[in-house]
Amino acid sequence: SHKGPVKPATQKQRKPPPCVVTHEAPFEQRSDGHAAPTGATGITPTAVPKLYGKM
Repeated sequence: SHKGPVKPATQKQRKPPPCVVTHEAPFEQRSDGHAAPTGATGITPTAVPKLYGKM
């Protein structure tokens, strides 16, 4: 149910941690190591802690 375009360039430059791999399509990794919504997914930043509470 991934929405928005995939950014292969970003994925190649920064490899996401194992917990983010399954969601690598709609997410891009920030410098602080947390997954950040690309904006095209419709997922708000406030939803990230709920989705990745194990990080």
